[in-house]
Amino acid sequence: MAKSTMTNMKHKTFAAVALAATMMLPSVGAQAANNDLNEVCVDIASLAGNIMDDRQNGVSKAQVTKKTNSDNEAYQTLAKNIITEAYKVPQAKSAADKDKQVDNFIRQYYNKCAK
Repeated sequence: MAKSTMTNMKHKTFAAVALAATMMLPSVGAQAANNDLNEVCVDIASLAGNIMDDRQNGVSKAQVTKKTNSDNEAYQTLAKNIITEAYKVPQAKSAADKDKQVDNFIRQYYNKCAK
């Protein structure tokens, strides 16, 4: 299976999980809610990392937008916002600096989500 197809499937699965977890949060205990929130935040951070990795490797904004296309409106809005933010960050020159950009972006989105 092609990497982009697998990535697309992963993103669609994430969207379904995120939506389900969001709807479940009010009805579960505090510990379970924290675990669900953590899983959603990890998934969002992963999406952000994938998008920033593409950005740092010179993938066009249009290609990334196409890769993250989804029928799920909430997921699509999230992906669009992450793409917009990722493409505000300049491409780094060295592999180490690219990795730092990706790591920082992942951390930023995890922290935003977990607040």
